[in-house]
Amino acid sequence: MATIATACGTSSSGSNTAATSAAVAPATAAAGEAAAPATGNGPTEITWMIWADDVANDKNMQNEIKLFNDSQSEVKVNLIGVPWGDFDSKLQAMIAADTPPDVVAIKSEGDYVSKGFMLPIDDLIKQDNIDINKFVGGAVAPAYDGKIYGFGHDTAYWLLYYNKDMFDAAGIPYPSAKGYTIDEFMDVACKLSKPDQGQWGMHNFHWIMSILAQQQGIPYLNMVDGQPKYQLDDPKTVEFFQKVSDFINVKNCQLNNDQSTSLGGADPFIAGKAAMSLNGNWGFGNVKDNAQFNWGVAPIPGTKQPNVGMKIGIAKTSKNQAAAWKFLKWLTYEPEATRYRAEHGMGQPALNDEQAMTTFISGPASPAELKDIIGSLTDPNNSFKLLDPPGIAEASGHIQPASDEVMQGLAKAADVLPAASAKANEVLAKEWAKANASK
Repeated sequence: MATIATACGTSSSGSNTAATSAAVAPATAAAGEAAAPATGNGPTEITWMIWADDVANDKNMQNEIKLFNDSQSEVKVNLIGVPWGDFDSKLQAMIAADTPPDVVAIKSEGDYVSKGFMLPIDDLIKQDNIDINKFVGGAVAPAYDGKIYGFGHDTAYWLLYYNKDMFDAAGIPYPSAKGYTIDEFMDVACKLSKPDQGQWGMHNFHWIMSILAQQQGIPYLNMVDGQPKYQLDDPKTVEFFQKVSDFINVKNCQLNNDQSTSLGGADPFIAGKAAMSLNGNWGFGNVKDNAQFNWGVAPIPGTKQPNVGMKIGIAKTSKNQAAAWKFLKWLTYEPEATRYRAEHGMGQPALNDEQAMTTFISGPASPAELKDIIGSLTDPNNSFKLLDPPGIAEASGHIQPASDEVMQGLAKAADVLPAASAKANEVLAKEWAKANASK
């Protein structure tokens, strides 16, 4: 693993009011453009590729880039935005054409690492005395090979949103700052359900089955005999999936598929049809603007979860790795960018910076309960990393359809999950062997 010589100095971490308030011309490169190397005394131009549909008109993102570009004269960053569904293919095409982006949002770490897309940064962390304990739990975690490939740009957590008016009408106390257990949650949801009156206790509990299973210690995707393996044939896993399916389709404490479809695409929680819903800290603004009732947030049932925020790394074939490292540190580790994002509602900080966290908690869209649960959300003991091995995207293509059948009540868990697990494991075994053969 080569150490990159970083001749550039670090940028200022102070506030730059002029930069954040000034009008900004979009610093955006066309997808597929290579970064321009430094010429003469000019800055080294690098590209940062993220998943986004319209970065040219995203003023907050453009101003964040301008803040960095104005803070020093050695590196200039241009932003590449690619839609989520096209991101992997675009990245692969750019790398194959030897025009890689320099800094990359890591969508699927296991696949990117196994394909040689990403640069390990362990030596750079040691070289610059980066204290990774300054990040919140889950924002910096090694990949399947034990190496670190990026830092968290923001912190994204699932939350349990709840309709206070429905709870009040039923005489049920609000969820505590510690959250429900799985069984407590199901009990409350069923008490709030009145299907004959068009009211249900929950909207989308099944959306995060992998998280719910693993937080409970139920086998899902684990390392077994030295290689990744789905364990959806385990009796405990089958039982848990069936329990959630029955919660939806037998007890009808959550809208079933037909009932959700009958709403014509409307969000059941915002429409006042579901008393609770899973959403993230990214959903505060939407719920605040559209919900016609009093609402609050609590930790998800079972509390523990991975940090699912955006992780940023450096392309292994970048021709400007020193400049990319300078920008990556500023973007994630130095507080200036983190504070800017907090001020502009661009996500919960991944860096444990008191000023940024206070700003985020007191933001205009943040619910009052956030200050009471933020400690639980950022506690490393409540965080775990989902296994992200090579081939995960292809393998999940076998798991998801089977899970959907179960959650829609079209099949029993015992009838479809073991077969799906076996097919997915064939993919994982093949990709794991290829990844280890290349070491």
